[in-house]
Amino acid sequence: MFKNPFLDPNMSLNGKTAEERARELIREQKRKELEARWKGRDQKSEEQEEQIPDEQNDQLSPSNERVVDAVDFLMLSDVECVDATGSVFEKYREILVAKDIIRNADKSQVNFTPYKGAKYFQDNPLQSVDGNSLNMFLPSFALSCNIVARLYDQKSDPEVNKVLMQYKDKGNGYGWHCQNTLVNWDTREVIHYPNDSDFPSHGGSDNINSGRTRTVIGFDTQQFSQSTLEEALRDSKYAGFVKNLTGLRDPSVLVDIGNYFGKPAKVWINIAGTRAAWLGCGDSDFNLDANYDLSNNYAARGVLKKTP
Repeated sequence: MFKNPFLDPNMSLNGKTAEERARELIREQKRKELEARWKGRDQKSEEQEEQIPDEQNDQLSPSNERVVDAVDFLMLSDVECVDATGSVFEKYREILVAKDIIRNADKSQVNFTPYKGAKYFQDNPLQSVDGNSLNMFLPSFALSCNIVARLYDQKSDPEVNKVLMQYKDKGNGYGWHCQNTLVNWDTREVIHYPNDSDFPSHGGSDNINSGRTRTVIGFDTQQFSQSTLEEALRDSKYAGFVKNLTGLRDPSVLVDIGNYFGKPAKVWINIAGTRAAWLGCGDSDFNLDANYDLSNNYAARGVLKKTP
């Protein structure tokens, strides 16, 4: 379920048209409803949620905080990323998804390598006007796939569909999004929220993802090859890799999303080295890329979880 949360309690009605005043009254009511939801979460539920790695420990530096207008986010509820065995490895009761990628003043996209994308959000914390600390982060490939699947499910909402369609085309003809996931083809591991040491090149020493839970999931690459997603899911070992990468209980939804984009979903793999995972459309395919060089740089979309 999606809602647009409005956290600013100081919206003014002065000098507005009747239509603008009505719109702001609706927004204010939604803000109050959302705040009540946040404040009404019981402690027991919070403790249960913490049993799954849930990124609870974000620490913000007040001197670096920026004020965020939550009208620029969509809210998802009850998101779970699972591996091939069905075990949950990433979970959120409520998470906010930015409606747009990071852009320059001229509206062109800002490009990031995976390392720099993770660092950007880590270095640019937010603060809501009601005093709550918020911290955006670069989502894992698994979280992004769950986000896209939920967007697809709610695509009848024009605001939701607009965000979904950015994974086809963000305005420059392509839908590629930087992800917080690496694939080490030498050790045969999917690494969600990698650390500095996971980057053999094009990384750094900034202690990225220090507030996230590093999740490493092994896989068997026997007889893997570049393939459409539909074909890959017919092979049990290939399907296991796809589930570990996407975090989806049923990755075939990405086949449907590719069809919706008019571009078949395709899985791209490598045979050696550490590679970056990217998600989005290229010229002819809806790509689940697990073969990108760590130096590649494209767009990034942030998500945030409200901290107590």
